[in-house]
Amino acid sequence: MRPDQRVVTKMPLTEIWDDSGTLNGERIKYLDESTLRELVGSSCVQFIVAYPGLKLDWIPTEKRFEFWKTIRPQIADPAKQFINAGRTIEIRQQVDRQKPRVVSYLKTDAAYRDVDLHPDVAEFLQRFMGRKNGLLFATANGTPHLHNNIEERWLTARLRKMGLDEPGMGWHAFRRFRKTWLRGKRCQEDINIF
Repeated sequence: MRPDQRVVTKMPLTEIWDDSGTLNGERIKYLDESTLRELVGSSCVQFIVAYPGLKLDWIPTEKRFEFWKTIRPQIADPAKQFINAGRTIEIRQQVDRQKPRVVSYLKTDAAYRDVDLHPDVAEFLQRFMGRKNGLLFATANGTPHLHNNIEERWLTARLRKMGLDEPGMGWHAFRRFRKTWLRGKRCQEDINIF
């Protein structure tokens, strides 16, 4: 295939290319938001946008500040999402419903929330995260999972295997279970609504 027709086939990228061919280079480390901010302000950074199935999109260096403003809210940084020594997850962004990318808005104002974790779950997630940057749960291509793909390919299959699948059963069932359990424990309504 000619270099000018080449498309991204997997993520993360193991090499980059332009119209003339493959370029030399290697990943040294994953960059977090603060490191990227410093680079954008202090040097001529070349951003390259990569989506599986599409050609690489090279952003001109003179447009790096404008581009940075558009992608900055989309950077998924697990360390920023977990607070309270890893015991609380802040929900402030989501995966776009149509395209596998992180967006800096939520479906409704009520969707902005903090989720408290059991200490054992928090400890497990902290170990799982390790020194990861980016998405905790990504596809083989390195993109975010679309909610309906996870439900169809993972959740529904397991619910059927356990004999628990019924019409309307999905992710909201977990929320309903939590509310029912809290109500059964006579939890105050102020706590129950979170």
